[in-house]
Amino acid sequence: PNRPTHNLVKQTFASTSAASDSYALILGTQEPASVITDCHVDGHGASWGLKMPGNVGSVITDTYISGGSERALDVVQGHDLAFKGCTFLAGADRPATKSRWSMAKTCDIGIKGGAFNVSFADCSMTDLLLGDHSIYDNGHPWNVGTPTKGISLVNCTHPAGKSTPIILRVLNAELPTLVNTNAVALKYWGGAVKVYFWAAGKWIDSRVEV
Repeated sequence: PNRPTHNLVKQTFASTSAASDSYALILGTQEPASVITDCHVDGHGASWGLKMPGNVGSVITDTYISGGSERALDVVQGHDLAFKGCTFLAGADRPATKSRWSMAKTCDIGIKGGAFNVSFADCSMTDLLLGDHSIYDNGHPWNVGTPTKGISLVNCTHPAGKSTPIILRVLNAELPTLVNTNAVALKYWGGAVKVYFWAAGKWIDSRVEV
């Protein structure tokens, strides 16, 4: 069946709320196959800049996605998403990640909850946190659900320049495919991931989404 397409060109989106789980722009299950071009998604004052829960098939091109006290971009349960020529910035709401050993949940880009087939081409970002715990994991053994996989970075760079590596932190996820991209990765040991996910689902966020 045909899916509705959401087309946005040369627009600026900013959050109107500082509440928990707020965002500047959301592309969820109701806006599949969206096309976003030459926009600015400003997450200043919100939890996220661009929130994408369960989105499928969207293409985001030449767009600035900035701010967010949690993340500039948050993807959960989505797949077949493409980002081309986009810039992801920390903004004033959170410090940029400086080390792959950082335990902070904040990041420029977070992809979790079994999301798959997400590509970044000619993009700029400081870091990615792949396969972090989400409410979609709760209910699975040890609260560890489907791994995040099929993430690729092609011709991507750090905002400080090509000589500075992009930071990759990998929990319940496969390592991303890197093409002409300077990055440094830390993949957490499986036992530690199980303990973290169990604790996160019990004490941090015990909600269950099906």
